This record gives sequence, structure tokens and C-alpha cells, in this order.
Amino acid sequence: APIVERALRTPGFEGDSSTSRGYWYNFLHAQSIRGSVFFDMFINFLVVGTTITFALDTLDDLPSKWNTSFDLFEFVAVVIFTVEYALRVYSAAEDPKFVDSR
Repeated sequence: APIVERALRTPGFEGDSSTSRGYWYNFLHAQSIRGSVFFDMFINFLVVGTTITFALDTLDDLPSKWNTSFDLFEFVAVVIFTVEYALRVYSAAEDPKFVDSR
């Protein structure tokens, strides 16, 4: 029978917070560190915000000042998304399911 993943992380597992990888695992995956749930909501806000700015950027009637603001917002969001993704990949090796990927 094929193996089917039931979760993105090992349920109940927390990494060793004394290491950098463990800290980021607990922050991004286990969400056991203060502020991690807020950060997750912030990322969701950025996703919705970039979707809205992308849609509004297609309108021809908006002043160029708005388009510049949208472009800046999207650029900052992409930088944050890239850093977050890199930290997720880096910290995933802390999870016992991915221990061989170190």
C-alpha cells in the first residue's frame, strides 16, 4: 500500500530550540514560539494583499502613484515570502520525517 502523508509535520513534535534550525522549526512549523501565529496571519495577509494589488494593477484608470505603491508592496511581499520559504526548507530537516535530508 502506498504511504500517504496525513500532515505537513510530525504531530506534537517540537525541535530543539537551542539550535537555529530547531528555533525556526518551532516558529514556522510547530508554531510553539510566541509570535509565530501572528507571523502566520501576517503571511496570509500578504497573500491576500498581493492578490488584491495584482488585480488593481490591471486597471488603467488608477494614478501612476498607486501603481508604484502596488509594485513596492508586491516587491516587499516577495522578499518576505522568499525568506520565509528558505527558512521553512532549512528548518524542515528538524522534523523526524525529514531527518535524512540534513
